[in-house]
Amino acid sequence: MGRRRKQRHGVSGGGGTTIELNVMPFVDVFSLLTTFLLFSAVFVKIGIIEVQVPFLSNANPPDMQKPVRDFEIKLDVRKNFLEIQTAYTQPPLEEKTMRYDLNSQGLDDMHKKLVELRRANIKSDKIQLFADDDVKYDDLTKVLDQVKFLKDDEPGIDTEGDQKNINDSQRFLFQKVIMGRVMI
Repeated sequence: MGRRRKQRHGVSGGGGTTIELNVMPFVDVFSLLTTFLLFSAVFVKIGIIEVQVPFLSNANPPDMQKPVRDFEIKLDVRKNFLEIQTAYTQPPLEEKTMRYDLNSQGLDDMHKKLVELRRANIKSDKIQLFADDDVKYDDLTKVLDQVKFLKDDEPGIDTEGDQKNINDSQRFLFQKVIMGRVMI
């Protein structure tokens, strides 16, 4: 009768054993799942598809309007001479051909003509240049300098209608020189 009962700590209720829940494996599993979730989120891509809805109208669509009439200038560099060909892209074409010798006087005359053509056709800012295989590199660089840049004593080309504010980009005679099919 003098038996003493052993007290057990952590047991609620009757006389069972204490159960401890080990949550560390769950933490490990969830940390791995979080890693896989983040990696898979990187590869998920949201796609946006642009759809052009057709419209019904009696007016001409913008791409079906009248073609623009542009002015084209082509410069053909040969071994002994230069040839400028000008034409419009839409009729009347008004094709013209001018020929100059490949010397300092011919280069100056060609440059003056190109300045005149550029000032008459402000929006025409490109020129196509074709060179034969037998043209010397030195001659080609002289031609490129005459075509690309204005001389120091020449006023800049006013593309915006404000002669007072001519910047460095307006010191170019032609900003886009296309050699064959390569723009430089």
